[in-house]
This record gives sequence, structure tokens and C-alpha cells, in this order.
Amino acid sequence: MEKVEKIFTLLSPFLSAYLVYLFAIKGKRKETDFQKEKDLNIILSNLLLVWHYLTRIEILIEILKSDGAKSIVPKKYFPMIVLKAGFLNDKCFLELDNSIEVIRKYDPILFFKLEGIGKTFDSVRKKFILPFLKFPNNKPEFIDATAGLLLNETLKDLEEYLETVAKKIDRDTMKRVRTYVSDHLNSINNDFIEEMNEKFYEIIIQILPDSLGAKPTYEQFVELAKTNEFKMSIEIPLEIIANNTIEGFIDIISGNPDISIEELQSVLDKRQK
Repeated sequence: MEKVEKIFTLLSPFLSAYLVYLFAIKGKRKETDFQKEKDLNIILSNLLLVWHYLTRIEILIEILKSDGAKSIVPKKYFPMIVLKAGFLNDKCFLELDNSIEVIRKYDPILFFKLEGIGKTFDSVRKKFILPFLKFPNNKPEFIDATAGLLLNETLKDLEEYLETVAKKIDRDTMKRVRTYVSDHLNSINNDFIEEMNEKFYEIIIQILPDSLGAKPTYEQFVELAKTNEFKMSIEIPLEIIANNTIEGFIDIISGNPDISIEELQSVLDKRQK
């Protein structure tokens, strides 16, 4: 018994040092795993933001194809209002690539799979999707057969990336992502149309001169927008905005509410030179 005690006495410093080392390594691994999960969650969040951006474009195309869309903006100008009003955050593509860079030190294979996808999606968006939506007179069928077709394929790729990253976090996250995507595919997003109606109302209210008196409420504006007179009067200004910027249009109108359409176009043309 004394021999056993002596052996333990001799070994105890080494055993103690080993246990301290072992627990330190385990603690470090837990800390690393926790940080990796945090970084994966950031990547997943940025992927969802890109997915959200592209699904808004998908809804725009569906609105153009639909005869029952409850938009107070003439249907063909709806994409122009969405894209020019800064309603969508196009910084999400760059933010996605920046977040992917962090995962390089934890998971080189996942990094290899994801590296540069933000730039790729952004390039597809700019070069092959948005150009078809910038011209109000393009037929919905043409837009759907070009930008719509490519957008569908892009969203499929993006949803695969969503699942890949979600699976790396845990099974519950993967299920939640699948459910979220599925719910979007099986529903019509009328909320988006309502948001854009409100945005359009805000733009119009900004250019109405105070001399007109009390400005219409949103509800009154919606009713007014249903009249033929409104639809006819809004066509020319929207056509001008389509070829310029909303900010430039508002700046000129707010400074000179009595300006004619011809004078407005002349001022905008001079600014572009």
C-alpha cells in the first residue's frame, strides 16, 4: 500500500499537469466551436438577406404577370419604384462575402464552397436580371422568360447554400430554414405590395406643395389612385422618373411646384450632361 501511495505521490505532479492541459484544450475547443457557430450564424443571416433581396425581385415579376395585384402604382412602373427608392439593400452581397472570409480558419472545405458567391450573385443580379426590369414597356412574358428564368435558377442555388450552412450549425436550424423557404414558396406576399404602396405615397406627399392645404391621408390617397384622372396624370411623371432619379425629381419639384412637365424634363436633361 505504501508503494502505491509513493507511486501516486511521484506521479501526481505529472497527472495534475496533464489534467490541467487536458481541460484547457477541451475548454479551448469549446470556445472555438462556439465562435465557429457564431460565425456560421452570421453567414446564414447574410445568405438569408441575399435570398430576401432576390425573392423581392421574384415578387416584382409575379406582380407584372398578375392581373389582380393591388398596387396603386401602375403595374409596369412597380419595379422602377422598388429599385429606385432604395427599398432593397444591395450591400448584402458584399456583406455575405465578408462574413464567408472568416470561416476560412475553421472549415477550409466550406470556405472553398462558399468563397465569392456574394460577388457571383451580385453580378448575375446586375447584368442579367435588373436590366430587364428597368424598362417599363417590356412585356411581362418577356421579363419572365429572361430575368425570371435565371432568377429561379439563382434562387435554387442560393437555397442549397442556405441548407449547407444551416446543416453545419445543427439539425434544428436546418429544419427552420427549410420551413421558412417553403412558407415563402407557398404564399403570396401581399405585404410587399402594401409596403410599396406606402412608399409611393410618401414620395408623392414630398412633392405636393404646402399651398394646396391639408395633404391627403394614406387612405384618401389610395382611393384617389383608383380614379382614371389620377392614372392618366401620374403616367408622365413616372416615365420621367424611370429615366432619371427619384431624388432629382423630388428636388426639382419641391423647389418649384408649379414647374411644367416640359420644364422639368429640360432641367433633368441639363443635370445629366
